[in-house]
Amino acid sequence: MAKEYQLDEPLGPQRGDARSQQRLPNRLKVKLDILIPEQTFTPKPLDARIVDLTEGGMQLRVPQLPFVLHNQMMRHTRLARVTLSHPRTGEPIKLTGRIVWMDFQKGAGNELGAPCSLGIFFSEKEGLDARYAEFVESLGPAGGAAAGGAAK
Repeated sequence: MAKEYQLDEPLGPQRGDARSQQRLPNRLKVKLDILIPEQTFTPKPLDARIVDLTEGGMQLRVPQLPFVLHNQMMRHTRLARVTLSHPRTGEPIKLTGRIVWMDFQKGAGNELGAPCSLGIFFSEKEGLDARYAEFVESLGPAGGAAAGGAAK
């Protein structure tokens, strides 16, 4: 007979999930630039919204990723620059990271593109902005007020 277990606290990273930090939900609008090194890093700008984030990365939702850009991203190295507004000062925080996964929902799109979720990994060597760590910290249990902040 199987036993039922009730958890008082969320589990840490699940098997296959290398995250060591709790993901914090957020719905902040951000500017996303897809950078394709093979095309001399010419940015491909998109509007996106944060789904959740940690100090080491974030999940973004792009309402409509063009098919052409999706195809380029599948063939080339995928880098991204995310620009968000600091919740207190409004100053831009720019982060560059690697797109480590994509969920392109082709069936939910139209002739122009489709919704897509992206996982972006930030590392210190890619110039992680100290203001970003402060921003993430402000979303934790003690500072959750910034979670619904609006971007410029």
